[in-house]
Amino acid sequence: MMSLRHMLAATAALASTGLLVGACATEDYVNQQVGAVKSQVDALSGKVDQHSGQIQALNGGVQDAKRAAQDVSAQVSEHKTTLGVAGQIISTDESTTFETGKADLSSEDQASLQAFAQKLLSENQDVYLDIEGHADSRGATAANNALGLKRAVVTRDFLAQQGVPLHRMSVISYGEIKPTAANDTTEGQAANRRATIVVVTH
Repeated sequence: MMSLRHMLAATAALASTGLLVGACATEDYVNQQVGAVKSQVDALSGKVDQHSGQIQALNGGVQDAKRAAQDVSAQVSEHKTTLGVAGQIISTDESTTFETGKADLSSEDQASLQAFAQKLLSENQDVYLDIEGHADSRGATAANNALGLKRAVVTRDFLAQQGVPLHRMSVISYGEIKPTAANDTTEGQAANRRATIVVVTH
């Protein structure tokens, strides 16, 4: 039979083994929990990085919009300086109009601009042309600004083809901000889709 000493020793050995097994199980469990938490932290970090990139992109868009607004403001200021300080307006022509969303010259507009150019060249005056592009109020403001500029450029280029020197012409877009008629009627919208030629002396 096993002596009391041997029984005590065996019991102690079994208890020690049980503690070791329990310790190993506890460590594995803790490692699993830590791993799960780490995965969640990594996922959250990825989302934070993604949102940071989106915020930076939005900030970049805001800065681009501010720069575009500053450019337009500078153009308007330069235009006002040309007309109000350095020059005197001789005449203004607003007969060139356009179809909705278009920047193409009709045959009537081409004939009118050709006659205008011939008169200008025959008089041989020391004048400059400020060509303003306009749009009605339909559509986005940025699109109307771009459309107004296209209309001014098309008008300038046609006059250049008729012999008017390019260095005597400048273009600017006012988009929808300088209507000559109410935009709540078809007739008013048609009148606002125009290119205005301002003849200026320097």
